[in-house]
Amino acid sequence: MEIVKLIIYYIFGLLTASSFLLLWFFSPLKITLGRFFFDKELLGEDEFDDRLSLINKKLGIMSGCWTCCSFWFSLIVGIASKFIFNLEWWYPIVTFLTYPTLLWTIKVYIFSKRMAGHNPPKV
Repeated sequence: MEIVKLIIYYIFGLLTASSFLLLWFFSPLKITLGRFFFDKELLGEDEFDDRLSLINKKLGIMSGCWTCCSFWFSLIVGIASKFIFNLEWWYPIVTFLTYPTLLWTIKVYIFSKRMAGHNPPKV
């Protein structure tokens, strides 16, 4: 039964990370946050990344990079799952090492094909 629980937690974490990335890259979330924190006249996602780069160069670059976001969010989801579900110490390491590859596969084979030519709506 323990292996079944681990698989369920693993899939739950993968879906959580996938949902975050879907919202971050395919919705107007970045533009909305940019308008809230930076400027009411923010026009697009690239401008959000540029404004964020003025505050912290590395964070600005990472906010526009699918692989970077999936890498760090996988670690965050793994650590949160470890404490929420009282899992073993190695669980965050497994998510940290495997989620980015699976999230990239989801992006290439599901998001990209379903949303071909999709541009996030302007807010």
